Amino acid sequence: LGSDYDGVGDTLPEGLEDPSRLPNLFAELHRRGYDEAALAGIAGENLLRVWSAVEAYAQTIRTPSTQTPSTRTPSTRTQSTGAAAPRGATIR
Repeated sequence: LGSDYDGVGDTLPEGLEDPSRLPNLFAELHRRGYDEAALAGIAGENLLRVWSAVEAYAQTIRTPSTQTPSTRTPSTRTQSTGAAAPRGATIR
């Protein structure tokens, strides 16, 4: 959930006028039947889960710092930008 309320004027719903009121949103969602797991996901657990997966994947494609550019295998780098190629992609 975002909490940057800059520039929205008086268009915010009653009870959500500033970030300190976000607990009101969760209370209402809970009242409407959202369980604790769903509320945790909305609060940021989903973002943390996805970011952890991104970091884990980055570790699998990262070139060890001990390699120099001349010792990297061409099949894992693009020729024009040096960016990692998608897994299974053919470099031309």
